[in-house]
Amino acid sequence: MAVDTPKKVPFGVLRGLHVLVGYLLGIVLIFVGERLIGGQSSTRWILGGTGAVAMLVACMLFLIAWKRSDGERSRIEGLAALLSLGGLLALVLYLLGSDLVMGPAPVTRAKDAGVGLRQVLLVAWPILMVLSVLPLIFVQVSTASMGLGRGVEGSRVRASALSGAMTASLLCTLFLINAIAARKDVHRDLSYFKTTTPSDVTREMITGLDADTQAILFFPEYNDVLQEVCPYFDELKGLSERFTVSEVDRALEPDIAKEYRAARDGSVMLVRGKSRQKIDVGTSLDRAKRKLRKLDSEVQKALLKLTRKRQTVYTIIGHGERGADRVGGDDRSKLSELRKILRLNNLMVKNLGPVEGLASEVPADAAMLLWTDPSRPLFPGEASSLRAYLNKGGRMLITLDPESPAAPVGLLEFLGLSYSTDKLAHDHKYIPLSRSPADRYNLVTNAFSSHAATSVISRYSRHLPVLFPRSGSLDKAGKTNKKATFIVKSLDMTWPDKNADMTRSEGEKGGVFNLAAAVSMKIKMPEKPEDKKEEVKKENKDEKKDRPLSKKRSGAAKTAEGDQPEMRVVVFADTDVFADDYLGLLQVGPQGYPPNRILLTDVLKWLLEERQIGGVSTSEEDVKIAHTRAEDVTWFYVTVFAVPLFILGVGAGTRWGRGRKRRTGR
Repeated sequence: MAVDTPKKVPFGVLRGLHVLVGYLLGIVLIFVGERLIGGQSSTRWILGGTGAVAMLVACMLFLIAWKRSDGERSRIEGLAALLSLGGLLALVLYLLGSDLVMGPAPVTRAKDAGVGLRQVLLVAWPILMVLSVLPLIFVQVSTASMGLGRGVEGSRVRASALSGAMTASLLCTLFLINAIAARKDVHRDLSYFKTTTPSDVTREMITGLDADTQAILFFPEYNDVLQEVCPYFDELKGLSERFTVSEVDRALEPDIAKEYRAARDGSVMLVRGKSRQKIDVGTSLDRAKRKLRKLDSEVQKALLKLTRKRQTVYTIIGHGERGADRVGGDDRSKLSELRKILRLNNLMVKNLGPVEGLASEVPADAAMLLWTDPSRPLFPGEASSLRAYLNKGGRMLITLDPESPAAPVGLLEFLGLSYSTDKLAHDHKYIPLSRSPADRYNLVTNAFSSHAATSVISRYSRHLPVLFPRSGSLDKAGKTNKKATFIVKSLDMTWPDKNADMTRSEGEKGGVFNLAAAVSMKIKMPEKPEDKKEEVKKENKDEKKDRPLSKKRSGAAKTAEGDQPEMRVVVFADTDVFADDYLGLLQVGPQGYPPNRILLTDVLKWLLEERQIGGVSTSEEDVKIAHTRAEDVTWFYVTVFAVPLFILGVGAGTRWGRGRKRRTGR
């Protein structure tokens, strides 16, 4: 007697789209939990866990369908199962490269980041996901269109899978191109050309000249670059009688060229007495375009070197400070751009620490002290030396950091300030640099006080948001004879992350916090015997002329107050505000000038009492287009999902139509 063996029946792929729908739904749930919810909320884990379970169940069903099928059906079911496992493997790669396994990613520019395991996984998992899911969809749709009773056309299904793989490969090139473009930043000048015009700062510098200054333009008589340079200097020529402009052709006037050492044409020589500064522009218009776009800033730099007496800025070292060069084991962002700005303003930068004699006294030629992110306390005697320097009318710029274990508590108490190392965060108003919960620390603010240390940036505060990444907060401490003004404040609803979980808790009350303070104090100087003799002589003359003595004394008092030295200190609750990674990050100011640098310029002007500190110069260089966070999100979804889905829809519709025509022809 023959025994009937159970016949294998089609399952899974050949029974409809239900398994594929569950598989894709799992991917969507994981995406919503990771990209739209994020953080440490329970919703993220519920959605991600549900999505992972849905994908795993779908893979098991594909595998069961493979085992329960035979012949041509078995090969098709095996292909579908293999593709589904590829998507699951992509999910594992995403998990390995996420913050859960590798920790938070360091905030840095893409071009400065090295290629490590995190970067490889970041590119590998979406490529594997697309190469698995898209062919699986093509296989499923192609097989489902055959019906249950018409058999399986293996060649047709494999051709459909190949088409899906080719389409997926095309899309994957976008990931590779994007990764390469982020690290190989190549620019091509395709913009219009226009020579810059004199800025308000340059005009003020020309108007305030106290000695004869001459601009000599060494160009051939008929030259295109000369025609672009002349209008710029013609605008400056009429601002001051002390500023003159002349044009010299080296071929016709070789003696003048030899006198000023003009070795070639295409240069601008600024002359003040025996001092000279040369600006090379060039004689070819195509090559000189870039120089002409930023001619105003070049003229500013040259004028600063001619007109300003060179002063010395001492940078305090020896206490774990952050500097221009990165030390081994120190992953803090460097401050090389800050030092470069000081040198561009004709300031000599020197180090000052225990070896250089900080414990005894601050050098007499110190125009300003710079103390950036100290992580260890001062040595004995150094605090007294700094207080003595400030009590004589010294100037100082201090930047702190909430991650440094040792803030200069004693010096802050001397200034009447206190510092909180709780990182400030905001739920909505921040700059998304890493697209992670840590972005809430990247505060942005345009709340500036009306103070001389924020003269320019407060005037244009509506258009100049300053970035404060990972900032602490300042406050007044006790009674003091010094005047403290908080010149930068956070936006409302900022909260201190006391437990450092990047999530606002019940005890973390939101409000407005102080991000920077300007401290000043008039210094009473002892009256010299010579001054007393001069005052007696003036009083005798006043009595002879029968004039009211009280008025003369009042005028003398005002003069004395005007010449009275003043201690000036600016303290920032964040050092990264002037770090290399953030100093030029936002370029949304006038002519695309970075707001953080404008703030630094304002502070230096006030500390050094110099009007002629290189400020905002006009520039005709291309300005980067800035989008709001909502616009960035819209562009992200349009470019990553909408456009590819549209292309896929057109391709699928076209292929579906060809298949229907072939069947009709049969």
